[in-house]
Amino acid sequence: MKEKQLYGCFYREKKLEAGMTERIWNIQSVANACQNIILVAKALDLGSCWMGALLVVETEIKQILQASDNARLMVVLAVDYPAEKPLPRIRKSLAETAYYEKWEKRF
Repeated sequence: MKEKQLYGCFYREKKLEAGMTERIWNIQSVANACQNIILVAKALDLGSCWMGALLVVETEIKQILQASDNARLMVVLAVDYPAEKPLPRIRKSLAETAYYEKWEKRF
């Protein structure tokens, strides 16, 4: 039986004067990378699970994934073939979830 795959999404923490700005960019970059991994997994008929709660055991996860000391864990993604085929999700329309040109101007 094939072993389940775990992927850790990390960013390297740097000490800068700008500080918070770079941290926000790092968080956004990691979130985008994870979303792309999830989309590719879906295209390959794989299931995935974004597990942010594992951050409470960051030290142990970093050891398992052999991450460097200056790497900060953001997300753990579990990727595997699903045990069952999930039902299709009901999606909200673009008009329900986004604005155009200014706040509260619906599509």
